[in-house]
Amino acid sequence: MKLIIDNMRKTGNPVGVKPDRCTYWAKDLSIPKGGSSIIYTSCMYQMAPFIKVLVEQLEKSEHAGLSSAAMKIGSFFTRFIDLYSVLKPPEAEIMRSSLIIRNIYETLKKIDSSIGYLHEDEPYSGALLHELGLEEYFIDHIKKVVEIFKRYNVKKIYTIDPHTHHVLKNVYPIYVDNFDFEIIHYLEVLSNNLEIVKKSINEEKEYVIHDPCLLARYSNIIDQPRAILNKLGVKYREHLRSKSRTRCCGGPIESIAPSISGYMARYRLEELSKISDKIIVMCPICYVSLSRVADKYNISIKDLAEFLR
Repeated sequence: MKLIIDNMRKTGNPVGVKPDRCTYWAKDLSIPKGGSSIIYTSCMYQMAPFIKVLVEQLEKSEHAGLSSAAMKIGSFFTRFIDLYSVLKPPEAEIMRSSLIIRNIYETLKKIDSSIGYLHEDEPYSGALLHELGLEEYFIDHIKKVVEIFKRYNVKKIYTIDPHTHHVLKNVYPIYVDNFDFEIIHYLEVLSNNLEIVKKSINEEKEYVIHDPCLLARYSNIIDQPRAILNKLGVKYREHLRSKSRTRCCGGPIESIAPSISGYMARYRLEELSKISDKIIVMCPICYVSLSRVADKYNISIKDLAEFLR
């Protein structure tokens, strides 16, 4: 947790990913900075490839009984070096994350042509601070986030991942007086504008849906992704534990309990694999958790946004 707090102070996000890596996806898109409506990434999809590599290293050190020492060493060296240039994820994973955000942005732009982005000024939402119980740091951080939104006259915020959506929609109003921003998840927007969703898949293989807890249970975003998948032409089946009965993927505790997180991911993957060897997720953290063990089961995992064109 100390490393997470140190990273927040150093880079503004819990993983320590530099701002230019968070904004890379928008490099050549000429998106207006700020505006009344914005796409808000919170650097979540961008952090996912780095989280996966870091957690793999933490799990190895945990199994070797070196977890405490490794964290202390990591905390010390991240003051002087870019740890994630050492623990660099595969370029394909970085490009995949960028493509997901670009697909979402390009689709939203068809609905809201004035949509903006905060670029290098986009703050991290603070979701992980809240989820790990670091309330003092969370409260202090979200005040800064709200100030940035107000500085750019933001009124409507399009979220793209479950953790950011939940914390803005359901948690910020508890701590922030007069939190009057309109928070809407991109799946909600698309499900209300299905005419702009084009069929993008022509294969007989069926997928199985993994619902993120924070979308299904906390935000009741259940029917919307299924309506979009139907329009895209994606065939899918449901596991018994889906929709509001979905099972946790093991995140986001992977940063503090990687082995327990891995166990939960394996359990979830095994039950989903009984339905199909192709899984659809809607969350970067779910992707990280499940993909850690997917190769062992010859399972392929795709984010819903990868089907958008």
